[in-house]
Amino acid sequence: MQHQPDRSTRIPTQVLLGVVWKSPMDPYIFQTVNQCTYVLIQCPADQLRDRAREASEVLGSRYGGDAWVALAFSHPECDDQTLLLLMEDLGLESQEMFRAAAIFGKTTLFEMLVNQHLRSHPSESRESIVCGDDYDCAVFRYATMYGNIDLVRSLMEPALQLDDSTYARTMISANHGHVLAIASEHRHVAVVEYLSWVLGRLGLEVNMLSAVATELSLDR
Repeated sequence: MQHQPDRSTRIPTQVLLGVVWKSPMDPYIFQTVNQCTYVLIQCPADQLRDRAREASEVLGSRYGGDAWVALAFSHPECDDQTLLLLMEDLGLESQEMFRAAAIFGKTTLFEMLVNQHLRSHPSESRESIVCGDDYDCAVFRYATMYGNIDLVRSLMEPALQLDDSTYARTMISANHGHVLAIASEHRHVAVVEYLSWVLGRLGLEVNMLSAVATELSLDR
């Protein structure tokens, strides 16, 4: 019998510890969620959708989002359309879809998800998804937290082109203004440097933040 590689080794450590294996308060929930997630991680790609539909009844939207992140990293052979279908198979709600996509950080998948969502929710806009009250800047916060620089740039750049800087300022102040501190804590140098530049462009204080970026660069 051919040995199958452990797919969990493809998941970044920060995601593995902070998203996939974090423990809920209830020990029973912890065991059940982890067992379902582990099955999805190790599942062959051609069986994923069936397994995801089965797991959705146990995981629900919240834990289903964490499981989706795990299977997205552990199955690089899945294309964007398949990954979006797996979100639906797991029963993810809209907010959870965007949170999971931001943690995964693939820009093309995120844009496909946005376009799909706007077709079924014409009253919303890309701006409301990225920094509206209903979504609490979650997309930008998680993209920053997990060091997804390409997605961070694609979210911020349209805001910087506007005459009114409110949109960009709302994003940069996400999580009570701690997005850059969190990126620094996780040593996401490219994100720290970029956000420091954005703050400078917006005319905000950057001296301390630039020093943090320099320190991280020297430690690489």
